[in-house]
Amino acid sequence: MFRAGRWKVGLTAGLCLVLCWSCGDARQILVLPESGVIAVSSNTEASRGKALELMRGHCPAGFDITREEEVPVGERVREETRTDFDRRDRVTSTTEYRVRTRYEWRIEYTCR
Repeated sequence: MFRAGRWKVGLTAGLCLVLCWSCGDARQILVLPESGVIAVSSNTEASRGKALELMRGHCPAGFDITREEEVPVGERVREETRTDFDRRDRVTSTTEYRVRTRYEWRIEYTCR
């Protein structure tokens, strides 16, 4: 019984993680009277839907998407330290840093 309960909790947590991953996000990064730019963390259907909602809110009469592009927005540094013991029980430690560029998708639009 206890195992079945843990299994259900794990499945539920995994499902929630997948659903939240696909939620997407969008934010207005430039608002001008007749145009704007929206940034989304990834070019997914969910993120695009939220971006379209923001554009509709800014341009009730309609809008035209004029440009879309992926833009670098920073870097993520990941540190990995590995500790080993040799045959004489001496400790050696190695640290590696991995730098990854972070990107976001940007959508430029003009109001009609």
